[in-house]
Amino acid sequence: MRRQVQKHVDSQEDVRKLRMSSGYHRGTKSRDVAYAQAFLTWQDEILWTVNDFRDIEALCVAVVYADVVVTEKSWADMIRRSGLDLRFDTTVLSSVTELPELLVTSTRPE
Repeated sequence: MRRQVQKHVDSQEDVRKLRMSSGYHRGTKSRDVAYAQAFLTWQDEILWTVNDFRDIEALCVAVVYADVVVTEKSWADMIRRSGLDLRFDTTVLSSVTELPELLVTSTRPE
């Protein structure tokens, strides 16, 4: 048991050193790493469905690179609560019926 504990401690120390040398030990990078680690730690307990994983994969790219994302209300709420829409300047809609008005108002000359 001591070997297992020491192995875990050594692993955590290696991660700490890697984060320090890569600049991921403070600020927004540190927060992003913490979120990723929390997700990985709890993923089995969350019991995501295959479609949820597909949504996550698609939204991870869309929120970062798209100007507008239309997704389910639960995902839109999560994105907004996390502040990712503001961070990446992405408009997040929870209904496709909101899209026509957004397109009209965004194409009007100022």
